[in-house]
Amino acid sequence: MFSGPVVYAPSLYNQYGGLPGASDLVLAEAVDQGRQLARQWSAPALLVPNLAPAEVAQWTRIRPPDTCLRLFNAYRVLIGTSGLADFVGRIPSEQARAEFRHQHHCGSALGLRLRTVSGSALPAVLSDFHTLSQHQAQREGRPALYSRAMLACLPRIPGAVALLAEKPDGALASAFLGFRHGTTLYLWAEAIAPGPGSDGTFAWLLAESIGHGADTGARVLDAGRGHDHFKQRIGFTPVPLATAIYLTGPNPRLLSSLRELGTALETLARA
Repeated sequence: MFSGPVVYAPSLYNQYGGLPGASDLVLAEAVDQGRQLARQWSAPALLVPNLAPAEVAQWTRIRPPDTCLRLFNAYRVLIGTSGLADFVGRIPSEQARAEFRHQHHCGSALGLRLRTVSGSALPAVLSDFHTLSQHQAQREGRPALYSRAMLACLPRIPGAVALLAEKPDGALASAFLGFRHGTTLYLWAEAIAPGPGSDGTFAWLLAESIGHGADTGARVLDAGRGHDHFKQRIGFTPVPLATAIYLTGPNPRLLSSLRELGTALETLARA
């Protein structure tokens, strides 16, 4: 659709984009300087990805984009004080509830155990996470998302935590990397080992993460993007994430195509 590379601000790796907490002046400067940089690089557009509804409204008020595309959902769920039992009781359908319980039971029967790692202990587990995520990317035929350099920054972030599903022999079956901020536990990155029970391993770790969040005082679990059907089926609430698109010059044909794509994506999201 675009005639060449585009400029992203900030990184696509952010679960949520924009500049949360920034002043109107900073947001305006970000768009103006970003557009100028995109023109210098002969890019057709500046894209600000992964904006939740409140951020879309803020950016639109300050610097209205040419158009917005809803490309992803993030998923959140409230965690009651009774943790996993409360969550399971609120799964919308009996069938989904039974399947989720079964997946969690199977993981426990296989001897999976949850290990949480934070602070100065994090660097020791990041290499195994990186290896697992690289193998997962190869299996799925996509580029690897997380470099060693990116993961090395994690221990410096307040509230960073690794939630590890370990097999009885200590091998890593699956893992989440995330952050605790206020009363919300954010799951940022995942890695899942191959095998016939890999979907169940993911469900087991998600269940244990809910329990861990409740036990440590979290009241919201933000499970991020991906696994859309599964997360909606077990009662997570979608948070639409839009990409604000700022063209670097008049381009009626491109703008029309982007708006048509936006309409088609909204139709699919409602289906």
